[in-house]
Amino acid sequence: MFKSSTTAFSVRPEFLASDHYTTQSCTVTNAMGATVDGRKIVKGGTVFPANDNTAVGIIVHDVDVTDGDAPAAYIDHGIVYSNRLPAAVEAAAKAVLPGILYRTYAGPTAPDEELPVVPNLGLESIAIGSLTLVPAFDGDTLEYAAGTTNAKDKITVVASDLAEDLSILNGATPVVNGADATWTSGANTVTISYNVGIATVTYEVVVTKS
Repeated sequence: MFKSSTTAFSVRPEFLASDHYTTQSCTVTNAMGATVDGRKIVKGGTVFPANDNTAVGIIVHDVDVTDGDAPAAYIDHGIVYSNRLPAAVEAAAKAVLPGILYRTYAGPTAPDEELPVVPNLGLESIAIGSLTLVPAFDGDTLEYAAGTTNAKDKITVVASDLAEDLSILNGATPVVNGADATWTSGANTVTISYNVGIATVTYEVVVTKS
């Protein structure tokens, strides 16, 4: 089995409630497929590799495995409409899929109405004084570095609407959002954590004071 990480912002499958989701590459087998019009198909929305406590994600698109195993991708972080999946996600699978949240799709009120917009699961921004983050901030990137000659800098974090219990630490020292963090010479590790449902997301910025 091969595996890599990507982030998708393209046209989403109908069971996804948001354009923001992350996927991992995988291989689906012929045995996983169901017969559809004479072909063996692993349906998009299928829990992978099984709908139990071995689950790691939900297959993104239909995959034809009639002629054998095939490459695919599964979602490991996002929001899905549970009533648009081909089968209900079992409790044992939900317990090991903390990055996936579940909503019920009620349907648009008009044929051309777009699917509801769901807020980004990640942070909207991280600002540490006027320091430059490397790489530039992106809600899907969790690790950054910055340099400073200042004794202290203000840390300001803007979280998404779904984030709860935001916590900022400079090393082991709590920092109030919008307040100063005091640096020591060398590397200072800032961790920013919050909860989305039962999942905990942590960003890290290593600030090096010279």
